[in-house]
Amino acid sequence: MRSTCRFVRRRLASGLVWLGASAMALAGTGGREVPPCRNAWRTVFEESFEGGPLDRTRWLATEGNDLHDRALEIVEVSSPRGPRHALRLMADTRGTDDRTVKSVGVVHREPIDLSGTVEIEFVLDWNRQANGSYLSAGLYLAPGLTDVSPETGSSWLKVEYVGVPPGRNGRCQLAMNHSNRLELLSTEGWPESQKTGRALGRQRVKLILRRGSVEAFENGRRFYASGRPMLPFDRGYLYLQLSSHSNYGPREVRFSDVVVRERCGSPLAHGTPTPEER
Repeated sequence: MRSTCRFVRRRLASGLVWLGASAMALAGTGGREVPPCRNAWRTVFEESFEGGPLDRTRWLATEGNDLHDRALEIVEVSSPRGPRHALRLMADTRGTDDRTVKSVGVVHREPIDLSGTVEIEFVLDWNRQANGSYLSAGLYLAPGLTDVSPETGSSWLKVEYVGVPPGRNGRCQLAMNHSNRLELLSTEGWPESQKTGRALGRQRVKLILRRGSVEAFENGRRFYASGRPMLPFDRGYLYLQLSSHSNYGPREVRFSDVVVRERCGSPLAHGTPTPEER
């Protein structure tokens, strides 16, 4: 009888732990059920932009300051694996206010829990800009949801590509704003060096956030590691954005293959580490 009671208590305890973990997972994803943790990593959400128009139940359009014209649409693109789809962002700033930077983009409507270990990956196609001067495009994480640029907020983290005058080249930049204090974390040596930039194509970018510390990778190569907690928020929204100064004709970039993964917190979850963790 005693052994039977112990068995029942163990089953009840394991069931309560499972229910608690499930409730936490649902709370961190706006009530949506995330896949079970069958590996060391679990996909929170992914977006390939397949299947027609942008899903407005998942994504909110953003726009900042005056624009002569803009575009935000899903387009078909070629790739080594055949036709695929991407998010096209375009800004035309001819005849607009010289005092402001203009932006067009999207933000995912559900916040991401950043308190543990999270991996965020996306592909940016710089689109062979003939003149990328004062053009930038990339990903932001910010604690607030807005339909304008996340840079209007007091705190954010961004990884972006910036055009280098006179036009064709660019560089990668990682920056953080905390309580309106801007910190440039990685600029490829600019402005002391790398003033000419480099040719940009399809850039695969990955961020790994570990309880506030930040690592950044480009095409599998790590180019930044904070080595300490620094992210000023533990819950953030994911933005994809193109920004441009005034008086430039139509310029566009494309985003694809957006994936957010979290490392499972259960001590029973043992999986193969990512190449960056080996």
